[in-house]
Amino acid sequence: MDIPELKAFISVSDLGSFSKAAHALHISQPAISRRIQSLEQSLQQKLFDRDGQKIHLTPAGTLLKPKARDILAMVASTAETIKSIGDDIQGPLKLAISHHIAEHYLAPILSVFKETYPKVELIFKFVESEQGCTHITNGTMDIGFVTLPSEEMDKLVAQPMIKESLVLVAHKSHELAAIDSPHELMTRLPSTLTLLPPLSSFTGQQISTALNEMMITPKETIECNAFASLKALVVSGMGWGILPENLLSPELVSLFPGTQIQREIGIVHHTVRELSPAAKAFIALSQKIHRASDGYGFA
Repeated sequence: MDIPELKAFISVSDLGSFSKAAHALHISQPAISRRIQSLEQSLQQKLFDRDGQKIHLTPAGTLLKPKARDILAMVASTAETIKSIGDDIQGPLKLAISHHIAEHYLAPILSVFKETYPKVELIFKFVESEQGCTHITNGTMDIGFVTLPSEEMDKLVAQPMIKESLVLVAHKSHELAAIDSPHELMTRLPSTLTLLPPLSSFTGQQISTALNEMMITPKETIECNAFASLKALVVSGMGWGILPENLLSPELVSLFPGTQIQREIGIVHHTVRELSPAAKAFIALSQKIHRASDGYGFA
């Protein structure tokens, strides 16, 4: 089992075709077939089944795929680390990040990082936090700047950076905004349209837990990935919602002043793969700025 064989295996598995894999790797189809055959012989297991024109992983192939990704990612990361010894920090750094986190927290880090490490090529993938963690697990991105889940993630190390407060809000003209009694508000909220992030997301799971603790069970909800879009819906008066405190504006009122839902934002990386010097530098700089801000957002 060697690196070219593993690359051939991953390419065939991802593309579902020997010919497409050969084209992607710039080698002939017979060469791809020989590499797969050699890999199967060394493992003494069949890795692919054919169903007409379709190719499927066998149980052995399914087991091998994530491990093969880990091996290839570790080899690539090690090569970058070795190349950087004795040199300035350079090379690519692939960062998975959500739009909200990029908009509100990335700029202070990025401006200093680009000035300090001009030879690093930053490659961004803007995704939801859950997808970002999947990219880190699969080795397609180096680090993620994401909302952290409540529980530990398999194969990932999480480094908390920012505590972000979420608040229950409505437009100042909404009927809920005129209610002074907390008890009456608690009674009215469940029957009023609720605007939330997807409850299956890391943030949504934390919101769901908090609402359960407050004994609020919305009967009708609209879920949206983008906080900016949720804010627009709340501002339109459609219903009440939960937004980051840094998105509040004069036309919005907090329904329960002093009541906040806390979520943590931070950096994640793989537990096993060696971090490149560029990734280590980005994390160290983020931690430095985080400490200077006391963990409640970057100034």
